[in-house]
Amino acid sequence: MKILPLFIALAPLCLQACATSATVSGKDAPESAATPAQDADAAPVKWKGVLVPAEHTAVSLWPEAYKGELFVLEARSHGSRVASGDVIAELETEGIDEMIESAELDVRSASLKHEALLQRNAIAEEEAKEKLGTARAALDRAQRAHDGYMNYEVPFALRRDELSSRWEQSRVDDQTDELEQLRAMYEADELTDATEEIVLMRSERDLELTKVGNALSKDRRKYSEEHERKLKEEELKERLAVQEASLQRLVRRQEIARRERADAEVRSAAELAKKRERLEELRRDRELFHVRAPRDGVLLHGKAKDYRPGGSSPRVERGSKLSPRTDVMLVAAPGSVMVALDLKESELMKARETSAVEVSPVSGADVSLTGNLEVESVPAGSQGGESVFHGSVTLDGQAPELFFGMHVEVTPEASE
Repeated sequence: MKILPLFIALAPLCLQACATSATVSGKDAPESAATPAQDADAAPVKWKGVLVPAEHTAVSLWPEAYKGELFVLEARSHGSRVASGDVIAELETEGIDEMIESAELDVRSASLKHEALLQRNAIAEEEAKEKLGTARAALDRAQRAHDGYMNYEVPFALRRDELSSRWEQSRVDDQTDELEQLRAMYEADELTDATEEIVLMRSERDLELTKVGNALSKDRRKYSEEHERKLKEEELKERLAVQEASLQRLVRRQEIARRERADAEVRSAAELAKKRERLEELRRDRELFHVRAPRDGVLLHGKAKDYRPGGSSPRVERGSKLSPRTDVMLVAAPGSVMVALDLKESELMKARETSAVEVSPVSGADVSLTGNLEVESVPAGSQGGESVFHGSVTLDGQAPELFFGMHVEVTPEASE
């Protein structure tokens, strides 16, 4: 109930204050007064940048075989002038020297093993030829023995058997004739009866024994022809077949052994070549331990991205550990600089309105340069909830009085 009278009392005062405010903001307001939006539009746009090398050659170490650590013994100072080929850093070589010594021993050992393998293979090849010659000679003897038996021994035996048969038959005929002659004589009573009986009995006995002996010889010849000669022939054929099969197996085994020896030689040679190549790689790697300048210019420690805004270039000094296959230093052309800067997402529109910019050092040096701004289309990261884009300004001329790492202000030129 007390609030309503108070509101009624204050209402006229509020209406008067509103009227006064409308008068000031209308036609009666001073011309010099400006709104906050107008103040923001009038503020000049400036970006912070850093001078970086526009032309440089990176120094990196790419060892081929060395896998150890890279420690710095001595390094040229950051910012010093160097000429192409100058030693800009010396690295500790104890580790690679030990690896080279070990690789030399490996090469020597592999060379001895490879030479011994070649000599053993040569001896094995000579022995194989001797064995092959012996096997072929044995096969030749078996062939000649078989052929000699079949072509000569068998015909000789047949002729001998025929001759023996004829001799035996002749002997039987002779004895038969003699017996008949004796009988004829005895019938003529030329001898006594007792003598006749003795002589006839002896002749008949001799004839009978001759016939029995002839029968035995005939059976012996038949056995020899049907059994002994066939067994001998089969034995010689088997011996010949065994020698032929043995020779064929020997040839196959020697061919397999020859291919194995050739494969072992190829593997041994490849292993030796590999060890020699590793030794040469280590020797080439050792040359990297004397880090040399790739060109004339200013020596800068670190990588190119270390000189962008927010970056911090490292210092290579005694005891530093370098990373292989990574840029560790730069040699930049003196006076050839460009500006690196980072733009937030909200600043892209202004940056794209004009590529022409003015560059002035933050140090206050009386230097004013112009250049062209280029902004990458892909964000490099984020900051404060906004994407950040890398930008670079290519200067229209050189600035020998400016140094890498100096901070500058980049101002877009006014559009006409």
